[in-house]
Amino acid sequence: PSHYWRVVLPQLASRIAHDDQTCRAVVHKALGMLLAEYPHQALWTLAPLRHSHSKARSEAATHIIKRYKASADRYRPGGSAQVDQYVDAVQQLIGFTGHPLSDLIGKNRRFSLQREYPSLWKLRPARVLIPLQASLSAWHGHIAS
Repeated sequence: PSHYWRVVLPQLASRIAHDDQTCRAVVHKALGMLLAEYPHQALWTLAPLRHSHSKARSEAATHIIKRYKASADRYRPGGSAQVDQYVDAVQQLIGFTGHPLSDLIGKNRRFSLQREYPSLWKLRPARVLIPLQASLSAWHGHIAS
């Protein structure tokens, strides 16, 4: 069952560019399966890898996401648009976290995402869910037999 693979999603993602071709193929297949069944958790894990400093990791993540996106609407209505929203949101969040807070707000002002980082604000409303750690765990309503 795929819910067992969800538990090791971070470990699978870390092997996305494994040197052994057979291992890499199994990892890519498992990640594709997880994207189809648990798109929020898998996209949240894979989308940042598109920005990896490792060309192999970046290309592998991009390939897996593109392959899923091509058939995402078969799995759930609006699935393709959801992929785009995750990719955009992660890209904006990476950019946002790279800016020192002092550059974003002036003295004696409250932080406003709409004012200080409008490109991230414009992504609303989105179908992006940031999964809690609990939703990535093995104990999520399933009992091992």
